[in-house]
Amino acid sequence: MKKLFLLSGGLDSTANLIKYVEAHGTEEVIALHVEFGDAIRHFAEKQAVTSICAKYQIPLYTQRVDFVPVADFDMLLQCALSFHYRQIPCEELWFGFTGLGGGHHYQALFDYAREYMTRLNTFDLGLELKRPRLVSAIDGLTRKDLSEIVGGELFWSCRNPIVDGELFEPCGRCGTCREYINDGVAHGVMRVALNSVPTRLSIHGISKSEVSDEDEPS
Repeated sequence: MKKLFLLSGGLDSTANLIKYVEAHGTEEVIALHVEFGDAIRHFAEKQAVTSICAKYQIPLYTQRVDFVPVADFDMLLQCALSFHYRQIPCEELWFGFTGLGGGHHYQALFDYAREYMTRLNTFDLGLELKRPRLVSAIDGLTRKDLSEIVGGELFWSCRNPIVDGELFEPCGRCGTCREYINDGVAHGVMRVALNSVPTRLSIHGISKSEVSDEDEPS
């Protein structure tokens, strides 16, 4: 049964994929990237996702939603997953969850964490479908741990990149950049190819990146 990895292009989701693949290989692994909004940083995130999937030859699917989530990001995620899951049944959904929020373990926010984990564990995508199991390979790991897993691989986490042509540099001032600096983790620069620009798609369709016929999911 397929294993669907959610890839944002950030450090967490990239490390989650690499940790699993290095230990278990790529058999039955597929990836889903959700595009929303048109912020500059999304170009770099898309580039990171495309690069890591190309390296491991993992089929990559893209779900485009033409609205930007404000308060209810979980609803966006559920809509994207639900649409994809109905087409390609997956036994497991893998996502980059470390158990950390704002640098603190979720147990420090017990009431919120209990509700969050309860909702995850009861997550259902359609009454007629088998409920997928939500899994993370990086639960409890620190940002330094994740950086060691990713190594020199491309990822993008900065919220407000400084852009000079195709060169993207971290701003060093956004919340994410400050956390990286405080944790002693380097955030590299990236050259963004033109084909990484987010694709304008209907919310009713999924586009698949270029994957050979033999890689086509069954």
